[in-house]
Amino acid sequence: MPEEQINYETLAVIKHHLEAVLSGDPTAMAYDYSESAVIERETEKYAGITQITAYFETVPDRMGSAIIEFGEPEVVGEIASFKWRITSDDSISSGFDTVVIRNGQIVKQVVKLDSIDF
Repeated sequence: MPEEQINYETLAVIKHHLEAVLSGDPTAMAYDYSESAVIERETEKYAGITQITAYFETVPDRMGSAIIEFGEPEVVGEIASFKWRITSDDSISSGFDTVVIRNGQIVKQVVKLDSIDF
């Protein structure tokens, strides 16, 4: 990808967010979202930081001992996208996320599942 298309602020924010998810800390997971951000996950929608924070509070229990892996984020301007895969003893979940980042904060995230949700 040509260097002029990479927005290094977008890359830094998405890498910080992915590290937060790996940490398992719901507060850290919600940290990079704007007050009015939206997460769309198939038929579910979380609008605003309060709903997003509540969603992330469910993640550690739902993940259990599963292992999450992220593909290298691709960044063009204010848009970052990445693949992910969650593997547990009895299931594998995977998907592709597209994230819009403005002024150093995530304003929208769209999650497309390849399989069952975790």
